[in-house]
Amino acid sequence: MAVRTDGAEHTAAETHALLHAAEGFSLELLVDEYWAWTSVLHLWGDGGPTGPALVQGIARFDEAINQALADFNAAVRGGHRGPG
Repeated sequence: MAVRTDGAEHTAAETHALLHAAEGFSLELLVDEYWAWTSVLHLWGDGGPTGPALVQGIARFDEAINQALADFNAAVRGGHRGPG
């Protein structure tokens, strides 16, 4: 893992965001990537978790997308948004 300016290691999501930014990925392309990942939710609906497990999985999925978008935005702007 790469190291941040505060000495801590980047998370996998931060590293992914930094690589996307370095490759010239636009925010639009990143959103398109995550839009495609909604197929996961459809697969879950076809025999995956149900009830509370489904809701928790969707919440984790949404949180991961939000964190990745925030990390990408920070990488593009040259800043750092801490885990969270």
